[in-house]
Amino acid sequence: MKNYAIVESGFVTNIVLWDGDSVWSPGEGKTAIEVKDGVDAGIGYSFVDGVFTAPEIPTPSQEELVSEAEKKKSQILQSINETTQTWQTQLALGIITDADKATLTLWMEYAQEVQAIDTSKAPDIDWPIEP
Repeated sequence: MKNYAIVESGFVTNIVLWDGDSVWSPGEGKTAIEVKDGVDAGIGYSFVDGVFTAPEIPTPSQEELVSEAEKKKSQILQSINETTQTWQTQLALGIITDADKATLTLWMEYAQEVQAIDTSKAPDIDWPIEP
């Protein structure tokens, strides 16, 4: 059995296993092209002059990069809140240990660093390291 790319209008629309001999047709307007060992081919690739070419990966827009950075920032802050919730309650009740208070301080400093991030600078953001 060998891999065959199903090509339609110059683009790979599917990859199938076929022995190359049994009666089978990829369908009207489609061609089955054997994918040789060591050749990379997949759905979405173009096939021109006997060569498979991977599709270009679009560069994300600045707006998309900023949106991703805002999402990451929000997720980090949510994680910080979940991590520190018990310590904050203990601090408010005056029952926190010195060790937990020191750890809480580290996490709160981390939260300040994250909150200070200007997401409009994406992708050039140096994210702080979690304590």
